[in-house]
Amino acid sequence: MRKNSRTKTIIDDNGRQANKKEYPIKTVRKATLNALPLCDYSIHTKNTPISLVMYRDRMEIIKTSGIYDKISVNDLDKMR
Repeated sequence: MRKNSRTKTIIDDNGRQANKKEYPIKTVRKATLNALPLCDYSIHTKNTPISLVMYRDRMEIIKTSGIYDKISVNDLDKMR
């Protein structure tokens, strides 16, 4: 995230220059940690990782596999 995040330069009223990251590191870390409990680590999933995707206008934290993606909806009642 640090490598691919854009940085903008801000010049304040006194002429001092400061660089500011597009997304604060602490905020990204907290959002990623908040996504972890939503993951399903059971044997019924493909165990895919969380993805952090950066677009021009936003950043998304995505869990691609979803819950029980190896099992069809019709078989959910048969799970143990």
